[in-house]
Amino acid sequence: MPPTFRTAPTISGGVRQYVLPVAVASDWVDVCLDPAQIDNEPGVQAAGVVVNPGAIARAAQTWLAIAGLGTSLQARLKYPTAATVSASPVAQVFGRDRQGRAQRLVDAGGLHAQTLSVDVANDVRDGVYSYTQPIEVDADGCAETLVAIRTALAGTGLAGATIQARVK
Repeated sequence: MPPTFRTAPTISGGVRQYVLPVAVASDWVDVCLDPAQIDNEPGVQAAGVVVNPGAIARAAQTWLAIAGLGTSLQARLKYPTAATVSASPVAQVFGRDRQGRAQRLVDAGGLHAQTLSVDVANDVRDGVYSYTQPIEVDADGCAETLVAIRTALAGTGLAGATIQARVK
């Protein structure tokens, strides 16, 4: 759905356009098929810090096209309910404009690196998979987003674990 434009008179008598954000929550989609692998550049960045999202070229990682239609992006970990998790993944969300220029996307508190914390007692379950509480970042008008892995998911029985995202 395209943005809605309205006009209103200005003090000087001219006309100004108002852009009203329009957002519809999308469905959850898998954007990282292997959260047990970090996305840093070996030998370039310490401690898994991701600073060049454009260099991530692994097949398990996907840019999510949002075309600037959402105002925020949520991400969560989907993991097998029977799994034993010893380390929750830490994600860094990036966005890029239509020209491919990347930027960091942060939450309301200004945090860029966020933990997708596994809480086996309280995570939502569907019988096969469990889902962490989502993290949420401002999409900042980006055309595409990427949930990069700074710290890998670790544990046993993690086959099928993914990072999911949605726009709202």
